[in-house]
Amino acid sequence: MATDPDRDPLLTTLLITRDICENPRHYSSANLSLRYNASDRQLKRYIAEARHLGADLKSVRRSGHGYVWECRNVEALTLLYRWIEISKNRTLIEDPPDPPLSA
Repeated sequence: MATDPDRDPLLTTLLITRDICENPRHYSSANLSLRYNASDRQLKRYIAEARHLGADLKSVRRSGHGYVWECRNVEALTLLYRWIEISKNRTLIEDPPDPPLSA
């Protein structure tokens, strides 16, 4: 899933965190950069923000495959899913209320 460069940075951070937590020791930084159309610098910012928000993300060495990411507090996934749902539906513009009926 490539992301739009105009995507909300918070939502991108949450989606990257979800991918790491759901697929431990699967994604390298290079994989995530490609998946989210992010430079190395952007990816580092997303990871730093995820850590700031409470994700316990670690880069670990996988034998023969270099370094990959893992999440050490996977139990927080339920909250993460809800947060993603809220972020996807967030908007400052809501449908205007229906006008009152005239009598």
